[in-house]
Amino acid sequence: MAAFYRRCRLFLFAPWLIIVFFAAGCEHLEINGPQSSGDASGTAGTNPYGDSEGAYPAPTVTREGGPPPPSQDAIRVGLLLPLSGPQGSLGKAMLNAAQLALFDLGDQHFELLSYDTQGTPEGAASAAQTALDDGDTLLLGPLLASSARAVAPIARSARVPVIAFTSDRTVAEPGVFVLGFTPEAEVRRILSYAIDNGLTRFAVLAPQDAYGNAVATAVGDAAAALGGQLVRTQYYEPTARDFGPAVDAVSRGGGRAFEALLIADGGDRLRAIGAQLPVHKLQPPAVRILGTGVWDNQPVGSEPALVGGWYAAPAPDYREAFADQYRQAFGNTPPRLATLAYDATALAAVLARNPGYFPFDEQAITDPKGFLGRDGIFRFGPDGVAQRGLAVLEVDRGGSHVISPPPAAFTGS
Repeated sequence: MAAFYRRCRLFLFAPWLIIVFFAAGCEHLEINGPQSSGDASGTAGTNPYGDSEGAYPAPTVTREGGPPPPSQDAIRVGLLLPLSGPQGSLGKAMLNAAQLALFDLGDQHFELLSYDTQGTPEGAASAAQTALDDGDTLLLGPLLASSARAVAPIARSARVPVIAFTSDRTVAEPGVFVLGFTPEAEVRRILSYAIDNGLTRFAVLAPQDAYGNAVATAVGDAAAALGGQLVRTQYYEPTARDFGPAVDAVSRGGGRAFEALLIADGGDRLRAIGAQLPVHKLQPPAVRILGTGVWDNQPVGSEPALVGGWYAAPAPDYREAFADQYRQAFGNTPPRLATLAYDATALAAVLARNPGYFPFDEQAITDPKGFLGRDGIFRFGPDGVAQRGLAVLEVDRGGSHVISPPPAAFTGS
């Protein structure tokens, strides 16, 4: 069932949210269109385009019986999220983030409708069809790759573009864009930094699953393109309890064979692997430990062997500002993927301001200058996959810190 959001009724739904924004004064990060400056910060109490936030009432749910007819000159966008099922909590948090973006950047002509995919391909297909029947001209989501594949032919038949939240780049096709954090982008950034710092021979330790395979392939491709070499790849079962044999297998030859080891895992498995590294002499100065974005927002430094490791991820400043805004509005910390919903909604709201009959054409979505969102700059490449300006962070005992800042702007097309 669709839930309808529009800027003109937030005060009916959540007056406390307006109080939070006006009383506390949130810092705004803008989605920059081609006309924007590169400044990432706004002024408390105003949106990035110089309009008073008070000039626009805010969005909210209006009724449960389905959306009302579109208002004159309305631009309607559908948000496909798993609002029920196993991913329901994440979907609701992403919906909250979308509301924040709508409050920050939407205008009186921009309408956002949410649809429950139930976390299944069948539910996503049904939600997409309902969204198209409601007159939506852009679909944001769904979250899962299987759901995005189910939505793609339905949207394509209606010539409506899709900005999916998955990190599976194979979902991308004409008219379907991938906004998620792809391991390929993270791997290329961290290998580029490592090679610039004199490390050229790499090994990979990864789970034997789709993510591990994608990371290992990305390391091989990036190393070859950047002047390095992947000399060893070792997989382990994701359900393993003892990672000693896998670490032992990759360590044969030690630093004489490779100078950096990329571990494509996070959480408890990463810490368990980290505990095995000193046993096999896989630690600085002989071997630099590298990681991917799954290291982000985790207590990686609680394992001493991982302190000093490098990984690529969005710069934390942007995301921390968003997390503060989200906590003020909803009283809890947003999940990592909530920024995707914010950025997608903000991007749609910005493009909807452009003159023209159809603001969501491919040329607008793929503007090579890119946009500035809650995770830094991003743009969609020719393959439809999001390219991101990532930072390189180093693990310390208290968390991590930036050792190579993200680029301020994209260069080239």
